[in-house]
Amino acid sequence: MYLKFIENKFNKKVQIRLVNYSGRNFFGRICVFHKSAGHKALYKQIDIQRKLNCVGIIIKIIRNTFATANQAYIFYENGLISCCIISENVFLGDSIYSGYIFNSTQNFIVQGSAIPMKYINIFTYLNSIEYFFGSGFKFARAAGQNATLISKQNNEVTIKLNSGWIKKINMNAMGCIGRNSNMLHKYDNLMKAGVNRFFGKRPTVRGIVKNPCDHPHGGGEGKNSPPAAQVSPWGKLTKGTPTKNKKKHKKLRNLYKQTI
Repeated sequence: MYLKFIENKFNKKVQIRLVNYSGRNFFGRICVFHKSAGHKALYKQIDIQRKLNCVGIIIKIIRNTFATANQAYIFYENGLISCCIISENVFLGDSIYSGYIFNSTQNFIVQGSAIPMKYINIFTYLNSIEYFFGSGFKFARAAGQNATLISKQNNEVTIKLNSGWIKKINMNAMGCIGRNSNMLHKYDNLMKAGVNRFFGKRPTVRGIVKNPCDHPHGGGEGKNSPPAAQVSPWGKLTKGTPTKNKKKHKKLRNLYKQTI
């Protein structure tokens, strides 16, 4: 009963109402296509640092409209509560640790604990990883995502992301142990188009069925209206023409990506 009272008080503090501009600028003109307001929803502020340096108990697991992974209310032994993204196989009533100050002899190197990566073993799955000490969680925050800690040397750890990119991060940066929760999110079936409208997504329409004033492919009779070279709504070539800065991409590959 006491935890329920604390949870209700915490809900009022952590929940805020977001204003959705539906992809429009201050003139009210559409600048980002296929966006709408969606259904009303309260945004729960997520703790992306977890630097309380104490043990907490999970008192409630929730689903947030604005995130794909599951989140939980964690009640810490110092009396504070935070809303955090949780790992897979973490259940109601489990005890987890959050903080930079950590003694490796403690028995809290378990799923869901957020600790500096110098205390985590090699080839461990991680989620919610910091880019540098104190930056807050940046990598592997979506449902089912994870990174693998593959080496430790020279006060740096090397992690491999799901995309194949290799990142070198300071040992004192924090990471959460385990894969991210809600692994089956990618198999969700929305059942009807109206559900996407609740999420703030408007329908996508082909350029060929638009008017000439709205798209270069628009107008004409039947399906013979597009030009020989297909273009974007702004007249740029869309097929066969690279849009990536190759020199910049090659430099990034040499820095971060490992050829396997």
